[in-house]
Amino acid sequence: MTPELLEATRRNAHRSNGPRSPAGKANVKMNALQHGIYAAPENRADVMRALGEDPQEFARLKADLKLTYGPGDMLWNKQIDDLTNLYWRQKRIARLQTGLMRRALREVEARQRQPELDIAAATFDASRLEMLELDLPEPADAGVRARLRLSYLELIRAQVQEARSKNQEARICTLLEKLYRGRMGWRVVRISKLVRALEGSHPTVEPQEVLRRELLGLLEEEIAGAQGEFAAAEKEHREDAALERDACLAPVGPTWETLLREQAALDRSIDRKVRIILAMRKDYTRLLGIVARHPKNRPDHQEAQELNELLGLDLPYEDTADEDLLEDAKAVEQSANVSEKKGSGS
Repeated sequence: MTPELLEATRRNAHRSNGPRSPAGKANVKMNALQHGIYAAPENRADVMRALGEDPQEFARLKADLKLTYGPGDMLWNKQIDDLTNLYWRQKRIARLQTGLMRRALREVEARQRQPELDIAAATFDASRLEMLELDLPEPADAGVRARLRLSYLELIRAQVQEARSKNQEARICTLLEKLYRGRMGWRVVRISKLVRALEGSHPTVEPQEVLRRELLGLLEEEIAGAQGEFAAAEKEHREDAALERDACLAPVGPTWETLLREQAALDRSIDRKVRIILAMRKDYTRLLGIVARHPKNRPDHQEAQELNELLGLDLPYEDTADEDLLEDAKAVEQSANVSEKKGSGS
């Protein structure tokens, strides 16, 4: 860029019509949002709404985890925050996987609709004589080819039955050659020969009615074969469609592989975080029990009951003064016994 062009660009940038109000900036700040994993904490609620999530549900999940794993200090609360985020990301992974499955299923359904449209286009009534004049391209799908061949064979049969194939024998023979593309068996060759014989373009000594009955019989056999071929192609289409729909349950590609790796990493992180919290809870409970049993820190029955309900434990907060005196007496007696043994040994 030349200095003049650079300066003009800077002047134009100062006249930009972007949002200036706080509401306008808040409205466009999520335009570039993709997954929201690295969003700032103050933007978490806006990210959730932009992704179609409910921030209240996140708050309920956090409250349930705190209730499940008990109270603690600031480090404990930080562990609970991390665990909540891990569970929330795991939920997002499940949504992403469902979205990939739905998108793959939609693509499969779109591919399945195309053969149905092609089959509908290849199906026409036997009275449509003008179809003999059309030069339709050969379909790529086997089922569509069978349906088109079946429609034309039914048209030829109708023309032969009504004796209206006059001046159409050349077109019919050319059409048969095109429909079978070098795969003409003896039956199709015989049909072409009988069509020409009925129109007088091929010499024959047999009566016209005998030739017509033979031609109609061959057409019926060929139509039955085309119907079987079309039915087999339709069955194969249905089986392929079912297989493709089942394959949508596990799409392939780099995105799906990334999601699976992310899901496995989240599972491991959640397992480690739960182990850390449970270990902290165990230590916290043990220390709390030691402090509670000290004579200077014995709570009354109401405080003990509330603490037990909060932790889901059953700590012994009864008055144990007599038991402490008994233990002290036992300790003195044991010390005396040790001293006597040492004196006798000397």
